[in-house]
Amino acid sequence: MLSRATKDTDVPDAWRRGIAFILDGLRTEAAHPLPTAPLTSQQLYEVMIKVAAEQ
Repeated sequence: MLSRATKDTDVPDAWRRGIAFILDGLRTEAAHPLPTAPLTSQQLYEVMIKVAAEQ
């Protein structure tokens, strides 16, 4: 769902950050640097609107 919601934004690789959080949570060693920067407030708002419209 995250990849589908972010694919039409100006940050199409944003899904990689969410996956990195999940994978780091499963690792026994220390966390790794995240592959992308966080979404801006505007980008996050647009993603939430898109997800809400799909439900």
